Amino acid sequence: MEAFDGNNRLSTIRNATWTLSNLCRGKPSPDFNNVKVCLPLLGRLISSSDFETATDATWALSYISDGTDDKIEAVLEIAILPRLIELLSYPQFTIQTPSLRTLGNIVTGDDDQTQAVINAGALDAFLELLDHPRRNIRKETCWTLSNITAGTSEQIQYVIEAEIIPKLVEVMQISEYEVQKEAAWAISNATSGVTLDQAMYLVQEDVVPNMCEMLMAPEPKIINVCLEAIENLLKAGVEYSLRENEVNPVVDIVNQCQGVEKIIFLLNNETQVISQKANRVFETFFSDENDDLDNEIAPSTNQDSNTFAFGSSNRGGGGFVFFFLLKDKMMNCFEIDFGLINYLIGNQSSNSSNNFNFSNYNNNNDEDEDQDEGDQSS
Repeated sequence: MEAFDGNNRLSTIRNATWTLSNLCRGKPSPDFNNVKVCLPLLGRLISSSDFETATDATWALSYISDGTDDKIEAVLEIAILPRLIELLSYPQFTIQTPSLRTLGNIVTGDDDQTQAVINAGALDAFLELLDHPRRNIRKETCWTLSNITAGTSEQIQYVIEAEIIPKLVEVMQISEYEVQKEAAWAISNATSGVTLDQAMYLVQEDVVPNMCEMLMAPEPKIINVCLEAIENLLKAGVEYSLRENEVNPVVDIVNQCQGVEKIIFLLNNETQVISQKANRVFETFFSDENDDLDNEIAPSTNQDSNTFAFGSSNRGGGGFVFFFLLKDKMMNCFEIDFGLINYLIGNQSSNSSNNFNFSNYNNNNDEDEDQDEGDQSS
């Protein structure tokens, strides 16, 4: 600890802080009993006026907080939340990144630890970071928010009042895929713990159409997350319709944004949990309303040969009839426009509107952000 004495040269303090930071990292993590004694010192070092010292101290805290609730609590006890939030406003991403990661680690803890971050005023800072020019900052901010929206309905209300939901919806629409999916997680987590009024707020903020678009994502786990969010909001719509004596507004929205067609497409998904969930959603909320449509466009039977006669549908709209087959059994038939079919087969028209950008999926040569920004050199 003598190396951190104020009488020492700045270069000595910098080197000692860098060394301490690296002693706190690693897999498996170092013995916490040995690391814990450094926390008060790190609490002082992140307030250093020297940028390099403060940055290395913040990285050390990010390593220590990446663990169990007792480690998170020990970090909270040194009262560094205001300083971490202050560092988020610095123009240098090199210190924003470890500050954000430390806060993100803390909100993975219990509800009280998450609430401490909220009470410190972090949500306003997170909202600003959703517009950050660096992809990894936006991605990690969405990940941090997803752990907050996984909390209590009161904590979700704080997120709503901070006006973060509309920005997350915007991120789902225009950001890179790696960021889109984290935003989808954040909103989907919220749908699991909301009150009815909060759920209808999410509906009002266009969450449903954007979740329906993300059903075409390239990763099964993201499809599942979005399908779960849609199901949760459809259930809330049932409760709302009973309370207000109206039709389920969420069913109407899913129909209007071609969500039903996408759900039917998922009935034959190779991932069983997705196909089962899609079937449950369709059968629960959409099968009855499409009975008349089935009869209208179903093929007539040729009495002489006892075969189906596939004629053209007399329904308008410039589309065509697309038959979904599942387990050798004819399923419901829907008229689907050409834009959706092209989308589903990967040949989407370039002039389609409200399309999601999945072009960055698996693009590891995009920029050096994919490198571990935690790597430090002397």
